[in-house]
Amino acid sequence: MKGIVEIIESFRGLDLQGEDDEALELETGQPASEEELESRESTWGLRIPTELRELLLYTNGVELFGNEILAANALDGFPKQGLIVFHEWGNGDFDAVATSPSRYSEGAVVFVNHSPDVTVRITDSLSDWLLRAVDEIGKQSALLHPMDYRNKPSEGLYAHVLDELRGIDCESNR
Repeated sequence: MKGIVEIIESFRGLDLQGEDDEALELETGQPASEEELESRESTWGLRIPTELRELLLYTNGVELFGNEILAANALDGFPKQGLIVFHEWGNGDFDAVATSPSRYSEGAVVFVNHSPDVTVRITDSLSDWLLRAVDEIGKQSALLHPMDYRNKPSEGLYAHVLDELRGIDCESNR
């Protein structure tokens, strides 16, 4: 499988349109430093998984066709659950990468429904998440939030989340 840098570079030049036919872009920035990442790890007592570390050392945050991958100074860590937030939905939900120890395999991407105790596995790796997210943006003109599947076809990166949260006392079921 391609590495994170190769995946990001493969997205350059893609012509993706948003829901209102606006051009969606890929914007990368300056790399984070090892010292910055080590400082974040020290704060949480968690080690940043390899793929997320590689991404941040290549570009400290990404505007991924309308979706922000957070810069190192904006990442949040949940040591008890072994999660590091890399993408926020803007409604209290977010996506995180699992660390060790976690109930998920290290590097897995999980959806977090308002609380780091309410999670659903999305993919086994950040690479897979990036590839599938950009594919969905290309097809749907947006990365669909799990709640969007109440009114949309049942195929997509987050299509399974509502089923997995059914019966759990969480924000999605209120």
